[in-house]
Amino acid sequence: MQRIGTSNLFIVAIILLYPSIWCMKFIHKNHYRPEGVVGADNKPVVPAHPPRPWDGFLSVCKNPILICMALEMFLYTFSSTMFFQQLNRLIENEIGNDVNSKTQFIAGMYGRINIVSLFAQFFVTRLIMMLSNPIYGLLLLNLIQIAGTFLTMFNPSLTVVSWIMIVRYALNYSTGRALRELVYIPLDREAKYQGKGFVDTVVFRAGDGLSSIILIGGLGFYSYGTWIDYSIQVAMLIQFYVIIKTAGLYGQRLKPADAATVPVPAS
Repeated sequence: MQRIGTSNLFIVAIILLYPSIWCMKFIHKNHYRPEGVVGADNKPVVPAHPPRPWDGFLSVCKNPILICMALEMFLYTFSSTMFFQQLNRLIENEIGNDVNSKTQFIAGMYGRINIVSLFAQFFVTRLIMMLSNPIYGLLLLNLIQIAGTFLTMFNPSLTVVSWIMIVRYALNYSTGRALRELVYIPLDREAKYQGKGFVDTVVFRAGDGLSSIILIGGLGFYSYGTWIDYSIQVAMLIQFYVIIKTAGLYGQRLKPADAATVPVPAS
């Protein structure tokens, strides 16, 4: 980092991303099939009406499991942004105003996230997928955040906070995203694509945005303090219930499929 310099990272990012342009051109040229082209065994589904901006919202409102997924995503991004602010405060206190040192610390943290996520992909994800209802595995992210916030309240250390974020982000990338995808598999086409798109974009940003507004207002009145940690804990308690409810709804949707695959005994 000292050789490259923080100000040159933008140029480095451009150089590293440039090959992706050629990769996408290769995929488009060799594997892209325009929408509407009918294959031998693939007939396009005719939509009931033209696409509308609010279709995703309506799809979520009509489906209880999508409502739960929206709440889970909202609470996850809300708590993550609040906890990241705690990390920023500790970086300011322990590292100071050295821009290169800050960049080096953040880069090292995300490097560890990638390493931990690889190990989690092979071990943690595999074990959770073996459960009869893997959706309960989302509780692992919830419990890590609760434990990490308690540690921050009593021992506000940069090392502790950074490693909590490393473990939680790594598990989210390797396991959490896979578990969320499982929830959408039994759903119909409209819920699977329109509802999921709304949750992954609008709800994701809503949680991020609301936490930012609360931080701006709270820091203006109270400055830093345990109120941030208590806000995270309240969000995690609500999310704990939401995940259990989501897992229950997911299990109910799997029961008809399991019943259909039960072999009929010979008479």
